[in-house]
Amino acid sequence: MGAFYYFTIQSNILAAICLLLFIFIPDKSRFKSMIRGVSLLAIKLTGLVYNFVLYKIFLDWGTVGYTLSRTILHVVAPVGFILDWLLFDKHGIMKVKDILVWLLYPVLYCLVSLYASVRYDFSIYFFFDLANGRGVALKWLSVLLGVLVVIGFAFVGFDRLMGRVRRFPNRTVL
Repeated sequence: MGAFYYFTIQSNILAAICLLLFIFIPDKSRFKSMIRGVSLLAIKLTGLVYNFVLYKIFLDWGTVGYTLSRTILHVVAPVGFILDWLLFDKHGIMKVKDILVWLLYPVLYCLVSLYASVRYDFSIYFFFDLANGRGVALKWLSVLLGVLVVIGFAFVGFDRLMGRVRRFPNRTVL
């Protein structure tokens, strides 16, 4: 398996491509909002899974949990991409129905990982390894999907709030 199989690498490349595309896409474009949402969800998932699930595994193996490259890919990039969205994007564009589109990429990745676990009897992520049991994989898939839906709603909520704050800067929003 090559490095591109890792969700971390894919989500960081997606975030970088998005930042480059955003130079050419108008600020209030629905297309930009959709691409931003997919990227936000993917990069946030990268940060959460590494920092709350995989980091402890590295420590249990007796290795260093945070190296420079792991810190950049799993901490700096997710935080930076979210800050870029919060500070520099036009807000009030995201819609709740967009969450379904944002979920397509992570769900597709999960399904391909599960297929690879069946086909090749190997998975780079223990939570998609069917050798650990279908119930374990289903539990992890359900938890990840649930977390992504909650995060998606949070992004839409923050986007709406930020849109109101920027439209009416002299008024109290709450």
